[in-house]
This record gives sequence, structure tokens and C-alpha cells, in this order.
Amino acid sequence: MLPVLRTVQIFLLLGSLTSFLLVGEYARASNVSSLDLLVFRSLNALSGSSFLDAALLAVTQLGTTVAWIALTVVLTALSKQGRKRVVVLLFATLVATELLVLTLKPLYQRRRPFETLEVVVLASGASSGFSFPSGHVLRSFAGSFMLVHLRRSVGYLLIVASVPVALSRVYLGLHYPSDALGSVLLAYILIELIILAEGYLTLRRERMKPSPL
Repeated sequence: MLPVLRTVQIFLLLGSLTSFLLVGEYARASNVSSLDLLVFRSLNALSGSSFLDAALLAVTQLGTTVAWIALTVVLTALSKQGRKRVVVLLFATLVATELLVLTLKPLYQRRRPFETLEVVVLASGASSGFSFPSGHVLRSFAGSFMLVHLRRSVGYLLIVASVPVALSRVYLGLHYPSDALGSVLLAYILIELIILAEGYLTLRRERMKPSPL
């Protein structure tokens, strides 16, 4: 990687990490800013339409573990080159996101909107567990960001598809907008770290190869 690009990558990574930590502290303090509440109310108020409810209930499934396992299987089957890399990196992404969700939700302990606010429409019913970060948003964006590195056109397409996933979690009354924002930042941080780790391990393997006589 060119020095300038590496510098930009590190700058973006540090900036995203700082932003995530700030959003996390905001979530831990159980604050709900006027902007956070305004966006939440605006999206959640749209619930109740049979068409929108059905559409966003379908869209939100892209953020499930099952959906990403299925997508990994499909992409692996369709890959003609670099199949092993696709499997390893997507599997690493999936495992890492699950570990982050299991670790960070109890750490931040942010209660879901329907537990603290009045008049929240729950088109899909209530969900258990804490609110920050959003597992659906984290899985969807982390997988999409990883696919930008693996299959660029597919990755960009899935990033576009992941935006409605984030909106759906707010629409369904299960997350605040700041939950979604923090999850997107965390997804970016995770994928950049995985890619950096892959580059380091690849370089190390190259250095360990015996020199030709």
C-alpha cells in the first residue's frame, strides 16, 4: 500500500474509533438528544402501514446471522478465484461481529426505545437485550464493507442495501438512530482492522519463505 493511502487509512480508522467511543459514552449515559429523538419519532411514526411494515420487516432480515451465513455460502460457490480468502474473511467478519455484540451490549447496557419512551410503535414486536450497538446494523455493514475488499461491485451494492436495514431498526422501534450510527462506525473499524491484520500476516508469510538459492 502506498504511504499516502496508508496514512489516510490510519487517519480514518482513528477518527472512526474516536467517534465510536464518543457515541458509546453518549449511549452509556442513557442520554437521548433532541436530534436523536426527533429522527426516531419521525421514522417510528411511519409504522402502521401494512406495506411499509412488510417491506421493512423483510429488509431488516439482511442483518441477521442466517442471512450472512447464506450469503457467504453463495459467494463462495460463485467464486472462481480467491475462494479460500472469501471464506476466511467473511467467516472472520461474522464471528467478530457476534463477539462484539455479545461483549458490547452488556458493557453499554442501553435500554431500547420502547422501554424508556412513551408511544413507541412496535411493528415487529419487542426484542430482548440491550440497544447499543445494533447487531443487525453491525452485521449488515461489516459484511458489506468486507465485500468491498473482496468483490467490489457486490460490496457497494450491499452497502446501499444496508442503509434501509439501519433505517428499519429505528422504524420498528427497536433502536435509536445513534445505535445505528455507532454500529456503522464499529463495522468500519472492525473491517479495517481485519484487513490490516490480513496484510500483516501475508507480509510475515512472505518474509518467512526460504530464499531461492
